[in-house]
Amino acid sequence: MGRPHRRGLLPSRLVRAPRRPHRHARPQPARAPLTRSRRRDALARLEALTGREREVLVEVGLGHSNTEIAARLHMSEATVKSHISHLFDKLAVTNRAQVAIAAYRAGLVD
Repeated sequence: MGRPHRRGLLPSRLVRAPRRPHRHARPQPARAPLTRSRRRDALARLEALTGREREVLVEVGLGHSNTEIAARLHMSEATVKSHISHLFDKLAVTNRAQVAIAAYRAGLVD
């Protein structure tokens, strides 16, 4: 037999209560599967992009900052910002997260 726990019970006899999420935690919605039509729509939007904009799109999709993108693609940070602005217009999005989602849906990033 083992050594008693401080309350007199052996650890093997203790029963763990089921873990409950914090009372303020919101349940996470299930991810919608990436259907062929969603991927086709995402790829159609990418046809309007230049090659350099597509490269910036991939980098944003990977979560890199403007400074990191500029260093990786050998361009100025102002040029990166310009490309990202064009991405917002051409993809009809309003923030970087939506740009990253577009890259994911198009299959450019995992």
